[in-house]
Amino acid sequence: MSQEILVHFASKIPEKLSSNWTRFVCVSDTHNKIDRDKYQVPNGDVFRKYLTEVIYKKFLILMIFNIVVHAGDMTGLGKVEQVKDTINWIKNLPHKYKVIIAGNHDLTLDETFYEKNWNRFHYSKEDPKEAINIIKNAGNGVVYLNEESFTIPDKGIQIWGSPWTPEFCEWAFNGQRGQFLKEKWGQIPQTTHILMTHGPPYKILDKTHHTGENVGCVDLLERIKVIKPYVHIFGHIHEAYGVLEKTWESTDQDRKKTIFINASTTTIKYEPENAAVVFDYPPSHPL
Repeated sequence: MSQEILVHFASKIPEKLSSNWTRFVCVSDTHNKIDRDKYQVPNGDVFRKYLTEVIYKKFLILMIFNIVVHAGDMTGLGKVEQVKDTINWIKNLPHKYKVIIAGNHDLTLDETFYEKNWNRFHYSKEDPKEAINIIKNAGNGVVYLNEESFTIPDKGIQIWGSPWTPEFCEWAFNGQRGQFLKEKWGQIPQTTHILMTHGPPYKILDKTHHTGENVGCVDLLERIKVIKPYVHIFGHIHEAYGVLEKTWESTDQDRKKTIFINASTTTIKYEPENAAVVFDYPPSHPL
């Protein structure tokens, strides 16, 4: 029987079980609100842009191979200087890899959208190509995913990331529910171990404070039911941040459950109060 993925929060992180484990540190929706002298990004192998600070007694997210993951909305409104500021922060973290995706607030990273809509958000036009190049040329372990996969060298862990969310008030990377998003999620490989999207699936850490509605994507959930990734990391709905585990009815003994992480760093008031979520991926876990 394989070892379980372990999940815990930045406020209570145990030592890694061994150097063979891979530790992921998750944050999201930082919106240029992070005070680098105060905000704790735990040591780990992979950084993902997501954050969390509620204490969950059932889950212990351990960090082991030291990877940071960021699930989008890195910036306030996608200005080039905002992109530069965030990437300078991320690239200088000590983690071996920093895997990031964009979100609806990262306006200039959706070049087609920005060219048509820039004057709704900015007084003067920014250069989307410059913003994109800042990320793509960041180096120092920064990996930018836009509907594509990254496999961690020597580990075989496959991560797939996408910035798309269901349409809401015409923001970047917004797509119509139904066929458009169904086709987007259809690109997710069956072999994906860790899924990164900016927004949540339907009825999973997706309830809004103002209306109490579940605003996650139905078509994303349906694709997840097919793939059954071991971990799904997202943000977008700040007030729904947390961790949830779902067990699937499946004949595949290796893919019986998924850990869902809404790693939104900022609260509904855009205050960076949620601590990073960390999980450890065991060396014996099925690939």
